[in-house]
Amino acid sequence: TEAAYVIEASSSGDWITLKCSNGNKTGYFIVRDEEIVHPNVPYKDESTGKYTCKTGEVNENPIEVYVKFKTCENCIELNIPTIVGLIVGDAVAT
Repeated sequence: TEAAYVIEASSSGDWITLKCSNGNKTGYFIVRDEEIVHPNVPYKDESTGKYTCKTGEVNENPIEVYVKFKTCENCIELNIPTIVGLIVGDAVAT
């Protein structure tokens, strides 16, 4: 029987780490014509693209995954203390 390809993704900080394998054989990714083992992919629009998992076996039928990032460049992260500070500051100023 033929082993199945497995692609794993784990999130850590500002990137995701991709891993691929076929049975007990560790694979690598082809990304923009470059071979990368377990790439750390930053959360950036430029990281969007096709990631092809290969193991280097003869007559292999590699699998592909398309990773899409959509980031917000002008976003502001608000938390409760910031919102309360804005409300209190506005109330004091008026």
